[in-house]
Amino acid sequence: MLKTQMEKDKEKLDGDRPAMEEEAQTQLQRHLGDLKLKLSDTEQRLDSETQLRLQEAEEWQQLKADLLTTVRVANDFQSEAQSALEQLELDNKMQMETIRLLEQKLKKLTTEPVPQQPQQTFAGDERKDPLTMLAKKCGSKRNALLKWCQNKTEGYRNLDITNFSSSWNDGLAFCAILHSYLPDRIPYDQLSGANKRRNFSLAFATAESVGIATTLNINEMCQSERPDWRPVMSYVMAIYKYFEN
Repeated sequence: MLKTQMEKDKEKLDGDRPAMEEEAQTQLQRHLGDLKLKLSDTEQRLDSETQLRLQEAEEWQQLKADLLTTVRVANDFQSEAQSALEQLELDNKMQMETIRLLEQKLKKLTTEPVPQQPQQTFAGDERKDPLTMLAKKCGSKRNALLKWCQNKTEGYRNLDITNFSSSWNDGLAFCAILHSYLPDRIPYDQLSGANKRRNFSLAFATAESVGIATTLNINEMCQSERPDWRPVMSYVMAIYKYFEN
């Protein structure tokens, strides 16, 4: 009878096994499905996090580029402001020097008698134009004045006067001629052809300080590579007449 009961239990167990296996397989499938969902969710979050980090990295690179641009612009502005300040200081210094010289001349005129100038005898054309004698050797007054400019500026660096137009477009020629007469007023060794406005301002202010009127427009001279030779020659003529007569 015991054997019969064991056989019955075995038979029952054998009968329940397919159901148990099916239940275990169902649970296993359910567990695998849950794992797949979790894995998919993790992958999505990882992808979102990666995209976010890439976006932040791009924004950081753009921020650095913007900061570098801002720094460069600020440096350029500082350089321009410094140049403008130096030019303003130079102009102010020259104006103060001009005022001082004019005050000295005015004081001298009001306190000292005007000496009588000895009369000189000139031929009619020579009295009107001091280049007449020089022109006799050079063929024309224009060539004579040009030759005089070349002689006065011989040995000056960065200077080659061949005409009354392009040779004068950076102001160095004016500064060189005035330096030959007034070396303490023109720091020629410190000048550069790249700073046209400074050169013209210095030359014109120095000439005005001794009574030579400025007949050239500084803006037009700075902007033109080949200025009109006629007003340039006329201004050079005024310098020649002042110092050579």
